[in-house]
Amino acid sequence: MAQSDFKVGGVGRGNMMIASLEQKDTINPDAGYSGYTLLDLGIDGKLGKKVEINTIVRIYSEINAFFDESNSYIDIRQIQLKGRFNRHFKYEIGDLDFKMSKYTLWNEYEEGFSNESRIFSSFRDVARYENFNTDNVWRQQGAKVYGRYRFDSSNVVLRYKGLFSRLGVSDGVINPNEFMAGATAGLKMNDFDIELNGINFYNSPASIRSDIKTQNSVITSRLSYKMGDLNVYTEGGLSNLSQQGDTTSDFQIGGEFIEFGAEYKLSDKFQLNGAFRSVSDDFFSPGAQTKRIRYGQSPMLFGSVTNDQYLRDISVFDLLYDYSIYNKSIDRSLDVFNPKFGTATPYGTATPNRQGISIEASYGDTSTVVNVSLKPEFLRDVTGEGTDLQRTYLQTNAQVNVELSKLLNWNKEFDLDLGTFYTSSNRNDPNVSPVNLSSMILDAGLTLEVIKDYKLLVGYKSLTANGTDYLPIRDMTNSIVSFDQYQTDIQESIFGMGLRYDINSNVFLQCQYQMADVNDQLNNVEFGFNQFNVLFNLKF
Repeated sequence: MAQSDFKVGGVGRGNMMIASLEQKDTINPDAGYSGYTLLDLGIDGKLGKKVEINTIVRIYSEINAFFDESNSYIDIRQIQLKGRFNRHFKYEIGDLDFKMSKYTLWNEYEEGFSNESRIFSSFRDVARYENFNTDNVWRQQGAKVYGRYRFDSSNVVLRYKGLFSRLGVSDGVINPNEFMAGATAGLKMNDFDIELNGINFYNSPASIRSDIKTQNSVITSRLSYKMGDLNVYTEGGLSNLSQQGDTTSDFQIGGEFIEFGAEYKLSDKFQLNGAFRSVSDDFFSPGAQTKRIRYGQSPMLFGSVTNDQYLRDISVFDLLYDYSIYNKSIDRSLDVFNPKFGTATPYGTATPNRQGISIEASYGDTSTVVNVSLKPEFLRDVTGEGTDLQRTYLQTNAQVNVELSKLLNWNKEFDLDLGTFYTSSNRNDPNVSPVNLSSMILDAGLTLEVIKDYKLLVGYKSLTANGTDYLPIRDMTNSIVSFDQYQTDIQESIFGMGLRYDINSNVFLQCQYQMADVNDQLNNVEFGFNQFNVLFNLKF
């Protein structure tokens, strides 16, 4: 009998929220209450040398579930089967994390933060955990085979990966089964590294008795060369979106991109990167352009506010506390985005119809008092939208961390975190209305250890957006057929104070109170709400 080895670990959490609308709102429900406790019990078992299982069982109960047992349940959160065929090939089946390059399969971070303070980032971490948003991976159900091979007596290493997943299940009538299949092959030779990526998104028309087949394939290649502290690279690729089977609606659209850049380590503390990229307006890559947030969805908390029944959209507050707006699927068409967060790169690095340069500089490490990073991007349209004149974009992310405890020679934690994310789009064409939209996220936070393991947390976050832009309306081929004018003049802010008790390195209790305010001057709407949170989190 094969030798078995089982380990048990997991995550536990208790979360309670009490929120209230400001008193001048006399029509809408003016209070919200929710709370739950959960335990994610993970079992990692090795069944011999070549087979391993990893499961997570969730035990969940809403506060007040004694009165409603339907809100308590036991569920399977994750099932993974993995192992190896031999020393060169490994496999995984079940609930898996998939990631390739930024242009093929990449889950771009959500908007609304820049060097976020701990009082807010603790809740963003919970939202990401609940939606399997670890790093930039997409959580899907499928299979993966991967490995590496080192050639004898050489520094040549071959790596390879293949993946497959079913993205959508057929309803038997209108929507067919949808699939994703991809592969990666890389070869590292001393200081050279070359990688090829290919991925295809396609449907199975037979699942609805149809002849119409659609697919979206993307092929990319990347070559890098390291010379001491300098690393130079180039990456390029092609996309193809097509439909076949109906002569009246068949189409085929091809796009491309190119990027080249350099990364230079000037010293142990100073890093400088620069890159140029050009992404055509018809480059479509679902795995890299799908948004993490569903901006077309209404927020769960206080969706309607003020006595005028104003339907509010997703705010910086909801990005922290509303798990339901996060997207777990890879979408085959370009998603809706909210321009108040910026229009420069709404779909990340792979945003179509963008060309320009980015520069990133960072200074500091764990030994320095101040850590600083700055990343400006100067972009423009590749092709004018609605006019021959292209829009220009500026996007800047600046972050500063100051360890005041080192500066004051204090043996307790005392940190200051600052960040700002600014973006603007402009176009001055005398023949059409001007584009002049700008937005800025500001984050500021303070962490002060008052007594051992007890920390005072203070945080402030704001969003300011003002101006006009024109949003493309696209058809099923992702082609622009019209435009919607977008105007905004809005200010959002959150101020929070709280106390965190680090019981040990794996367990903490955090209590906080925050005030959120929104001032929509364009629609003459102003409202606010307050919220009290208690978060207990543990890992074992």
